[in-house]
Amino acid sequence: MRRRSVRSLFDEDEPAEYLVDTSSWIALAQHDRRTVIWHVVERLIVQQRLYSPALVVGTSTTAGEVISARDLVAPHIHQLVKCDRNDEAYLLKVGEIARRYRRLSKPDGAKTKADPFLIALAILDGYTVVAEESLKRSVGKIPGVCEREHVSCVRLDELYERERRAV
Repeated sequence: MRRRSVRSLFDEDEPAEYLVDTSSWIALAQHDRRTVIWHVVERLIVQQRLYSPALVVGTSTTAGEVISARDLVAPHIHQLVKCDRNDEAYLLKVGEIARRYRRLSKPDGAKTKADPFLIALAILDGYTVVAEESLKRSVGKIPGVCEREHVSCVRLDELYERERRAV
């Protein structure tokens, strides 16, 4: 697992690493240009520049939030979940995000939401988050929390536009 939690003065020269939310996997599965975008996404997975936590994509032993894109992500599960952490600093950051943004984490819900885990990974390891949610209710959605936490957040189409030239 690569961690870029210590940022250098030259990080702008390094290619972005992405962390994909459930909303973007669903959007990809339903996108009219699914095949073209998938080609870029798959290349980023192989290059170890695109990840998604097990809470989002699941593993052979756990269910994830993504159902509609399961056929796309299944062959790449082990590469995608290399971003996962369970160290103290990470778990403390997850708790901090969940406490600070209660509408994002919905702690009273029936299931664990992946959003605080995703954002904590992005903060600690320097990922750009890929999410389709809007900014309308900013403290209850990933893009709004990313903005407040100074984490880069893009939509799937933006990811494609950034990365398609290298194909």
